[in-house]
Amino acid sequence: MIVAEATADLIRDIYEMRLLNEPFIAVQSCRRNSNNDWIKILRDKFVNPPADLSEEDRRRYFIDIDRALHDGLFARTDSC
Repeated sequence: MIVAEATADLIRDIYEMRLLNEPFIAVQSCRRNSNNDWIKILRDKFVNPPADLSEEDRRRYFIDIDRALHDGLFARTDSC
């Protein structure tokens, strides 16, 4: 297995592509789905995390919300 080196240029390129793709996917998802209660639930979880989480559990909590957001948007785009 060969793993490419993570350079500053590669990281910049990745973020530039994300800046183009992610807003488009979000708009398409919202246009194609009238029921967006799932995103309101995620927002509430983001704004009101459980108070008793350890630092590691808190980090995992927000990573899980981020993943649910991206998975939810992608699932609702009909793979556009």
